[in-house]
Amino acid sequence: MDETQQLLTEAEYDLYEASLPGNADKLSDERLSQDIDRCRQARDKYRDLYQRQSVSSTAKRRSRGAALVMNERTGRKAEVLADALARLEEEQAARAACSSDSAG
Repeated sequence: MDETQQLLTEAEYDLYEASLPGNADKLSDERLSQDIDRCRQARDKYRDLYQRQSVSSTAKRRSRGAALVMNERTGRKAEVLADALARLEEEQAARAACSSDSAG
């Protein structure tokens, strides 16, 4: 089991795997759109949670360094999901460009 698989839930890991090169291009247009929405929601969830935890930890400990260490896992999840979202959006953009090229 790799670090990313240990970090994410099963559903989140499925999104991550779907975004990897060689997998995203196999998704239907509808599934790609659904995965982008789900990935964006998960990224936003962990990004917002990380920010809330950081503010809360900093206020309690009066130290940004301690807050960053405590919330590292949540921040890492947000990063992994942001990267996956970027890959899925790139695939969607490539398909759109290909569609417009063949239509014009």
